[in-house]
Amino acid sequence: MCNFFLLIFFTFLSACSFTGGPPGLSNKVPSTYKNKIEKKGLKLEKAEYWWLKFNDPTLNTLIERAFKENFNLKEALFRLTAAEAEVKKANATLWPEFSGHIGGGQRAFGNKSSSNYQYGIQASYEIDVFQRLKNYRSQKVLEKEATKEDVKALLLSLSSRVAETYYQIIKYNQKIKVQKEINKELEKTYELVRLRYLNGLVTSLDVYQAHQNLMANKALIPVYEERLEANKNALSILLGKPPSDSEIECLVNSLTRARLPELTIWFDHGLPSELLKNRPDIRSSYLRLYAQDKRLAQALSDLFPRFELSAIFSGENMEPGHLFDYREAFWQVFLRMTQPIFMGGRLRAQVEIELARLKELSAKYESTVLNAFKEVEDILSLEKRLKEHLEILKKRLKDLEKSIRLSLFRYSYGISDFLPVLQAQTSYQTVIQDIISKEYELIAARIGLAKVIGGRWMENELEKLRAKNIKNIK
Repeated sequence: MCNFFLLIFFTFLSACSFTGGPPGLSNKVPSTYKNKIEKKGLKLEKAEYWWLKFNDPTLNTLIERAFKENFNLKEALFRLTAAEAEVKKANATLWPEFSGHIGGGQRAFGNKSSSNYQYGIQASYEIDVFQRLKNYRSQKVLEKEATKEDVKALLLSLSSRVAETYYQIIKYNQKIKVQKEINKELEKTYELVRLRYLNGLVTSLDVYQAHQNLMANKALIPVYEERLEANKNALSILLGKPPSDSEIECLVNSLTRARLPELTIWFDHGLPSELLKNRPDIRSSYLRLYAQDKRLAQALSDLFPRFELSAIFSGENMEPGHLFDYREAFWQVFLRMTQPIFMGGRLRAQVEIELARLKELSAKYESTVLNAFKEVEDILSLEKRLKEHLEILKKRLKDLEKSIRLSLFRYSYGISDFLPVLQAQTSYQTVIQDIISKEYELIAARIGLAKVIGGRWMENELEKLRAKNIKNIK
């Protein structure tokens, strides 16, 4: 029992002075990234909006509208408003409480009755010797700041999702356009094979193969159109509109960009240690850990006495005209100490609960940080591999264009059969669609890099949103 109270005492002291990150975290922060890219780029920690660097007015408009209309963001803003109200409520506990009453009535005993009038003012104030109320307020402030970081994280995620969906729409528009051009060439090839068959130069097998190849490529159009429609619907939801909204449909259909853009912008990934201040999810995790420390401090404070100062001033009289006669008034001031004696182990169990939760959040914080490092490493590695893959595909595409021309020439003059033509056309269709997909993946990786390294622009955007929507939020 003695050891337990010693543990409580020293834990209480440490819990009230938590200021650093979880033990051992500094040893897990790498000095640099394994897949770092030595290239100067935009530093997002300077509060710059990353999507503006794509120089795409439509993208700018979509993200701006998402920030105004997205319902998930509106929910988060209301949660922040509630968290701020919780702080106000916690601040009130540090002040004295005053209440008063006044009234009168008639009472009777047998045949006798009399009037009675009374009033009173009560005041109470908890002297926060063991900082229970102060820690409660600190907890609410930290939770409010964590909620604020959650909103910033949502802004970061929302901007990247809108951009990714927007470029998905462009990707599938481009795939459909390219596929239709391929299908036109395949129709020409089919007519060539059919003509040679009618002239008795080839067998019906060539006709069937050419027609099958044409049908297989035509079947890709509905697939791409379905995926295009799904991304349009997803974009509508992100913008806070139903999928059938005509305004969004007109906006998407009026896209002026016919193909995916060439990437010229690079975001400086910085050092791993900079993630701790640039990633809102990391800051939120740390703040919730710190808030839990304050919860533990409150649980420890409950083991110690509470001191409350109370005052009462009241009066009572049978005549309302003499109710406020100070000679008939009563006042009292007293100091009360309350100390838990026996609670069945409930308070000790609560300390253990809060301590376990603190350790849980500490582990969660470390996991969040390490996962953030992993996300950056994954994106940087993906960037390198995608560029290498894309270069190989483009070289292969040039060879296939030559192969198609040569194989068609040889087939037209009966030098070779139809199989080389079929193989070259099938490979060409696969490679050119793969190139479009890889170009999108490279753009998505660049967007992902902006997301995983965080930044400071969310602070400015949050203040702008709250300034514009303060009336609606309240």
